[in-house]
Amino acid sequence: MFIRLSAALVAACAASAFAQVPWVNDSGSNTNFSWSNGGSDNGLFGDPLVTPSGFLFTPANFNAEANDIDGSNDATSDRLFVDITPDAGFAVTGVRITELGNYNLTGEGSSVEAAADLTVSSLSGPAFSVSDAMDTNPLFPLVHTGNDLNGSWNGLAEVTIPLSSSSFRIEVTNGLLAFSSDGGTAFISKIVVGGSFAVQLIPAPGALAGLGLGLVAMGRRRR
Repeated sequence: MFIRLSAALVAACAASAFAQVPWVNDSGSNTNFSWSNGGSDNGLFGDPLVTPSGFLFTPANFNAEANDIDGSNDATSDRLFVDITPDAGFAVTGVRITELGNYNLTGEGSSVEAAADLTVSSLSGPAFSVSDAMDTNPLFPLVHTGNDLNGSWNGLAEVTIPLSSSSFRIEVTNGLLAFSSDGGTAFISKIVVGGSFAVQLIPAPGALAGLGLGLVAMGRRRR
């Protein structure tokens, strides 16, 4: 699991302005859940497409880029948040975020990295707070060691939550860091962020015997 962040990336995440830029669709409901207080600190995620199981973001300007003959670095971060209330008859068993992005490196010693932390905490019902750090493929930081590097990256973080939760808050803190060596360039971007949570129908009491436990916490999938 990717845990250690560079000092510059930690500083960028801590420096978020907490201005709380709301989504255009910052509240609403569908057949499975309702949401409210949706937004981010800096607006870099943009407004989500709401799906039956969560939210899909297509950031346009969430990137970090360094390009300097003397070497430079650029750090970008944002924090996403939304409150969720499942509809009666449904149980949310977990929360998962997936991310996709691109990167490009020239100049030996140039590097890029991306990091995210997912936290889900109760707003009503039994108190809980669970979190996970994003795993990435490839592993970060990526460092230019003689050959130019470019390609795509992906990331995953997920947590399980108590089935008895009535409502909860999702927070995702994201950071990107680019460092260019002398004469080099470094670029990393976030293209798509999909925040989704598994929703299961709670069995009627009479069906529990036939189903056994029936409700299984979402298993962890790691790349």
